[in-house]
Amino acid sequence: MKSRKERAKVAGKNSTTASGNRDLRRRIDNTAIAASTSSERGRQIAGFIGIDDVQAVRADGMNIYRRLRSVRHPMVKGRCSPCDLKERTMLDHMILTVSDVERSLAFYEAALKPLNIRFFMPYKGEDGHPDLWGFGDGKRAFFWIKQGKPDPAAIHWGFVAENENKVDEFYKAAMSAGARDNISPRARLEYYPRYYAADVFDPDGYSFEVVHKS
Repeated sequence: MKSRKERAKVAGKNSTTASGNRDLRRRIDNTAIAASTSSERGRQIAGFIGIDDVQAVRADGMNIYRRLRSVRHPMVKGRCSPCDLKERTMLDHMILTVSDVERSLAFYEAALKPLNIRFFMPYKGEDGHPDLWGFGDGKRAFFWIKQGKPDPAAIHWGFVAENENKVDEFYKAAMSAGARDNISPRARLEYYPRYYAADVFDPDGYSFEVVHKS
């Protein structure tokens, strides 16, 4: 039989645990409230943890808490995942199939100039590997084109702009180089207020955009 001192110690631990659980629930409920409002902060929280249903937050609180801990989020203290999107680029390169390499080279060189992205790395394919033409910052190529049959419906991608003015400059350069308008430069409120982008069609009909997120 436990002594009075031992029983008191166990009761204290249970009280601390209950207090911690209440604190966690309060933080989760605050998240749910924020996510249920039309405020920018609410939308950002909801999008960040991947929810669209307030009741789901309350019903699955611990799982959401674990998901919050797996990333760097100001609500939760804990170890960060190595896949921290703010500090790591997840995509290394892409290869776009175009119908006319010379035409696409001229187009992308002009359209991407405001972003300081340029063609600088030709690759001569061997043993069945196609020839490639690489765009990048002059040190690393990440956007490649190759000759072949285009498939515009298969892919959409976006380049990063350092500010909204660069988005505008890209749009003007792309249109002057022969692009077709898809979405002119504006805030994409359907995503969130600080998503500013322009979207065009290239000579083969691929839709791509340049975006600045602040």
